[in-house]
Amino acid sequence: MPRIHLLTHWEAADPKRLEGATAVVIDVLLATTNIVIALAQGAERFLLARDRQETERIAGALPAGEYLRAGEVGADVIREYELIPLPSAFSSADLNGKTVIMNSTNGTKAVHACRSAGRIVLAALANAGAVADVLLRDSTGRITIVCAGNVGLIAYEDLYCGGLIVDSLLTGGEYKVNDAALVARDTYLQRKGDILPIFRESLSGRAIRVYSSEEEIRIAAREDTYSLIPEAVDNSSDFIEVRKK
Repeated sequence: MPRIHLLTHWEAADPKRLEGATAVVIDVLLATTNIVIALAQGAERFLLARDRQETERIAGALPAGEYLRAGEVGADVIREYELIPLPSAFSSADLNGKTVIMNSTNGTKAVHACRSAGRIVLAALANAGAVADVLLRDSTGRITIVCAGNVGLIAYEDLYCGGLIVDSLLTGGEYKVNDAALVARDTYLQRKGDILPIFRESLSGRAIRVYSSEEEIRIAAREDTYSLIPEAVDNSSDFIEVRKK
């Protein structure tokens, strides 16, 4: 019987246990939401860095004018970069055919933590339904949902999104699941249809409201607005390349 294993934060990822698994990385506020929106806006690819220093190294190896940078460190936006890492900014920017280099406090690190997986897909509420459909159709026997979390702690919005995907999978098939997956599913079922109050008061939600507005949280909380699946296509370099599938 196939298995679903959910991790509440990226630091819990075990490279050996991820080998051969399909990893689903979630960072609703805001990395994976931004990536889904940007790819829908026509961005060609993302090069995901672990930190600002790696973003600068990647950018230094590319010809000037061939990339846009976006990033934040500890919820502090890097304003010297060409893009502000917010859903509204990605929605309004001209990204057609562009390469985006991005680093974030948790989301891009979560993707890097899954490098040993057989497949890495990125999920947010914006594309959770499409991700669940793909997993039901053609995933490996092991699915590991990696919530980015918040510096080693649970991020409510990631747990909720993971629970949505777990619920969709259990509705569509039979799986063995770990306890964290069951807790995530219960979280989703209990708060379904009433997530904004929790999202805005979560640790990430409060941080976003300090340097931006609640509208960013509202955008990230919209379910199934896109059907595309961001997927890692190259993790052989310092960065991980992600494109839409």
